[in-house]
Amino acid sequence: MRPAMAHPVSQGAMDIIVRTDRIDLRAIVSLEEVLVATNLAGNKNKAGLEALRGHGDYLLDHLHISANGQPIVGHVLEIPQQPTGQLTYRLEYRLADVATKRIEFRQDVLREFMFAPGNPWEASYIVRI
Repeated sequence: MRPAMAHPVSQGAMDIIVRTDRIDLRAIVSLEEVLVATNLAGNKNKAGLEALRGHGDYLLDHLHISANGQPIVGHVLEIPQQPTGQLTYRLEYRLADVATKRIEFRQDVLREFMFAPGNPWEASYIVRI
């Protein structure tokens, strides 16, 4: 038998609704993602709801959305109320009052943290738009 080779991946899901005036994003993340981001960012003293609140801001910093080539600023509308089960975050990104021709979504969640030398953490999401 040969050993399986893998790298650390946190898996989640996103529902993205593009409206004429805003983008509504619902992210379902794993507790592992919250713990890795909180602890490796030097916030080991944060726990429970405080860690969940902080992860909402972390998501805003690592989910990159642009419209017509211009970055859009997001806001956290809702965070999970307990650190168990499905951890769901609701984010909103307001669009300018101009016709949007192109919207781009990127993410780099957990990429700044190394699991092992040369092997960063990463998060993947099943996305429904």
